[in-house]
Amino acid sequence: MEEQKVVVLQENQSAVDFVVNAISEISGFTVVGSSCDGEEGLNLIEKFEPNFLITGIVLKSIDGFTVLERLQKSKTKAVVVSSFTSEPIISRALSSGAVYYIAKPFKGEVLKSRLLELCLGEKEPTEKVSFEMRKNTLDEKISKIFISVGIPPHIKGYYYLREGVKMAVEHP
Repeated sequence: MEEQKVVVLQENQSAVDFVVNAISEISGFTVVGSSCDGEEGLNLIEKFEPNFLITGIVLKSIDGFTVLERLQKSKTKAVVVSSFTSEPIISRALSSGAVYYIAKPFKGEVLKSRLLELCLGEKEPTEKVSFEMRKNTLDEKISKIFISVGIPPHIKGYYYLREGVKMAVEHP
């Protein structure tokens, strides 16, 4: 099996780090770029022409759906990793070009097995959605709270607000 290049796009750095660490444990896979910004992610995809894209839905500048739609003519296979579990969101992600949808929180082994399945040329996964659980990170919990009270992640100051709440929780 030739070296598989992967680009990772997630809504925050801790999510990026989690996915990058999970991929680093897979022999034959290399993360060639990562970002929290959708536009920057498209530039990484154009530059490195990866075999796989692991993306979230909520990204800076442009969202994951837009990234998937712009990626449809590419040979890059996209796997969506997101905390959104509503049927319309999952359906839109899959119809926009994702080959698999993994709901957060998840275990790194799930991502590993799906990537290996796709890489080894096996048929598309019979189930395109995974809900296996892992512990939520503090960033994910804060982001979910912000979304539930109507604070969109694309507004100016979102990152600083989240970091401020995180600091208050970690160092009361």
